[in-house]
Amino acid sequence: MLRQAFVFGRLPELVATFQDFASASSSSAKANQPKFRSAVEHALVIIFTNHSSLLDACDFPKKGKGAVIGDGQSMDLTTGDDVMKDDLQNKDGSDEPRTSPFRRNFLGALVRRGLMSADCAKSLYPPLATSNDADTSLDAMEIAPHPFSSEGIVIETGKIAVLAQEAGVTTQDHCDYIFLNGSPEEIQNILVQMLEDFSSQAAVAASVQKVFAHLTTSPEGLERLSGLCKLLSENGNVLDVLSLHVCISELVADGLSLVDDFDVSSAAEIQMAYTQLGSIILFLQVCVYQFGLPGCIVSRNGRTLPTECLTAASAVHHPRSFSDNERSLMKDWHSNVFAGQSEGIDDKLLRQNLLHMAASLFSEALANKNTDVHALISGPVAYFFEPLFNWCLVGIVRGLADEALRKG
Repeated sequence: MLRQAFVFGRLPELVATFQDFASASSSSAKANQPKFRSAVEHALVIIFTNHSSLLDACDFPKKGKGAVIGDGQSMDLTTGDDVMKDDLQNKDGSDEPRTSPFRRNFLGALVRRGLMSADCAKSLYPPLATSNDADTSLDAMEIAPHPFSSEGIVIETGKIAVLAQEAGVTTQDHCDYIFLNGSPEEIQNILVQMLEDFSSQAAVAASVQKVFAHLTTSPEGLERLSGLCKLLSENGNVLDVLSLHVCISELVADGLSLVDDFDVSSAAEIQMAYTQLGSIILFLQVCVYQFGLPGCIVSRNGRTLPTECLTAASAVHHPRSFSDNERSLMKDWHSNVFAGQSEGIDDKLLRQNLLHMAASLFSEALANKNTDVHALISGPVAYFFEPLFNWCLVGIVRGLADEALRKG
């Protein structure tokens, strides 16, 4: 999926960016654009003429069943049987595969981006000119089945672009509106649709970037950004696709600046504020670990924001390493959460930083011989599966796992 997203969604954008840069650096920018497109078309003719077997291989495997093993031969991973190229040829014996989603999708993406002419695309893959043939029907394509015509060829465009066309706006404007004003369900739908709608992935990624930059500086930013972060952190595939188009470290910098600046004590509902803040923190932790981000990230306004506050959450500290105030807080947290001496968590205690203490709290509780493990699981542990505290779990699990490895 990620390879398709790169080839059909990101690669045309990179080539177009290179074209714009090459044109802008020349005194005759407009005159150079046809030359650039001609160069792209010439390269594609060579590839499609001399390397057709490699292009055939790009259509395998389909739906996770095959693996190319060389010379047009594929193996069905579900049965172990060899699948020969002959099995996918036309009944009339021609060399053209019965259907080639890769050729159609790749050429369609280049035509859509203005990097090659429709005439050249049709000469390289004639089925682009029609969708009547059963073997090249829209249902056989891997981009959502909503065609639009461009200079006499049938190109596949996804549902997001179709909805934008029906609304009479650009795909980018449609995405911007959904992410800034849409409901959580609408945002979730567009993120799911993006995974198969390669033509709209760049627009969706740009909208996500705009939302992070806007909401981290707006009064209502916490609520809307927490909802988006929750959706993003629950789907690693979406994050992978976004990383092809935007710099994830910039999203993390925006999120960290909001967390760093937010004054929890000013919130009317402390528990709600911590739940929303926690969704953002959890997203930031996912990004830091999934993409291996460095210890410090420079934000948009030049601030240097350390990510150690996220990665250090797994550190288990010795009680003597805490200050007197921190030891007092540890005692209060232990009394409220682990010792069962309170009916709930006091709002004043919630105002204190739990992230860097959570792993130490659990380690201390487990080290106590008087601790009832079953009561611990049914009581305090249950707290940390709730949205109010689940953003602490990453540090807790990693910290306890590290301790287990050290102690054997």
